[in-house]
Amino acid sequence: MMQIKRYNWDCLARSTRSGTELRHVIFLDEAHKFFSKDNDDIINVMAREARKFGIELWCASQNPTDFPDSFLTNVGLR
Repeated sequence: MMQIKRYNWDCLARSTRSGTELRHVIFLDEAHKFFSKDNDDIINVMAREARKFGIELWCASQNPTDFPDSFLTNVGLR
């Protein structure tokens, strides 16, 4: 997870320097395995803040109830 966080911040730094908006998509299959009990875990933070950095977060799971409510309030469901 720390590598994903570092990648996101590196992309932000590059887009700020170049003045162009970068567009990235991060896919997480079985994404519920990345959540912790903490509402401020990295996935929740990314769901809240990634869009302003040109990053889309796609999370997949077999069952939508696998995701915590704190996460679901920050994302669009399909």
